[in-house]
Amino acid sequence: SYFSICLITPILLLVQLIPISISGIGTREGTSVLLLSNFGIPPELAIAFSLGILIEDYILGGIGLVCWFKIKE
Repeated sequence: SYFSICLITPILLLVQLIPISISGIGTREGTSVLLLSNFGIPPELAIAFSLGILIEDYILGGIGLVCWFKIKE
């Protein structure tokens, strides 16, 4: 549900800041499976949601990098 996603997303973003892996890969996925299973969401969907957050971070970072290079010129 929308409520569960709004509750879980900030926790996942904080977990990905733990400096034990690159970009929080692994810790975020494990945490998403653990937390979203409490709401009845299957592990496959939890991992897909977590990877969606990762892809979104990379896309937004890439857009920011392009803008930064354009401003520096």
